[in-house]
Amino acid sequence: MVGILIFLITNIGKAKASPKFGQTVYSRMHHPRSSRQKLLVATVAITTAVAVVTPLMNVLHRSIYLGQRFDTSAWRSVLVDTEIFSSLLTSLRYAIFSIVVSSIVGLLGASAIVYGSSRYQFVNLITSIPIVLSAVTLGLGLIITFDVNPIDWRGSWLMMPIAHCLVAIPIVIRIISPVLRDLPNDLRDASRTLGATTWQMWRTIDLRIITPALITAAAIACAISLGEFGASSFLVRRNNETLPLTISRLLSRPGDSIQAQAYAISTLLIVVCIGIIAIVDYRDSNERGV
Repeated sequence: MVGILIFLITNIGKAKASPKFGQTVYSRMHHPRSSRQKLLVATVAITTAVAVVTPLMNVLHRSIYLGQRFDTSAWRSVLVDTEIFSSLLTSLRYAIFSIVVSSIVGLLGASAIVYGSSRYQFVNLITSIPIVLSAVTLGLGLIITFDVNPIDWRGSWLMMPIAHCLVAIPIVIRIISPVLRDLPNDLRDASRTLGATTWQMWRTIDLRIITPALITAAAIACAISLGEFGASSFLVRRNNETLPLTISRLLSRPGDSIQAQAYAISTLLIVVCIGIIAIVDYRDSNERGV
């Protein structure tokens, strides 16, 4: 499902590519006019909101209710539990690692796809594999690949953040590539006429224009790392448990209070991820002047 969604987003972005510099731009956004159109839009919006919000609210409800009784002890225990705090720090470290590595590799990969010749198009195909494959398969592949000398990383902390990066990099590439592809050549031609080198053109023109997309991609990579579970479940060690793995461990143990802790941690992850997306969306809206 995620693979299909990314495929549709990528191809829609290509279909709506920006016109060349100097061409007249016509808006393709259509607002509902008739009452039937408005009713259809409202129905779809409300149905989608209910389908998305209801499970999230149910998680919050279970974190503050034990049976039929209101109880915030799960939240208090989460805030003072040293193991949960350690998992939080681990998740944050891996998220920062994923932001840095995924942004750099994703930018290089997008540049190879857009600027390179046709022989570099295989990069686009290869980076599509982690999208369409299960993250569990990816984690299993990492285990059986890096378990023999000279590269024996089974006990290394790098295994899990690398898995997070492998999941995030394809998304980063598909966020940056359309922006690179739509950069106006007129600006490059003008700077080349003025004697700018290729590096100067890329730094002063391309990088400045794609910076918002790069920030968005980094934020998405952070959210992916914080919520990644499939590959991490194969690579977990006692000292590198992340929040999603902690949630799974707590849910597998008996006791309403213990499971309420898992729901409380889930609520924290929901709030953080929604906050990341909201900040990115707010920033994009301000840049568009909306």
